[in-house]
Amino acid sequence: MICTDKTGTLTTNQMTVQTLWYNNHHYTVTGNGYEPYGTILDEKQKKVVDSEFFELFISVGVLASNAHIRAEDETHPHRWVIGDPTE
Repeated sequence: MICTDKTGTLTTNQMTVQTLWYNNHHYTVTGNGYEPYGTILDEKQKKVVDSEFFELFISVGVLASNAHIRAEDETHPHRWVIGDPTE
């Protein structure tokens, strides 16, 4: 199940993940917008790396979306997305 709050989708045309709930555990996602910086932190604020959860999370995101993030270019001063902003 994916529960979302669409705050920001209309004003900035972006939807970014900030928190996750998986297998009775809460995770925090850091970073801002489409920038390639940030991490997933567990309940103890430790970085989640190379775990079954991390692999599952990334796989679900890739399989559930056909959107692509593009680097800034001469017409886009920031990273930008091709596809539905809710993906």
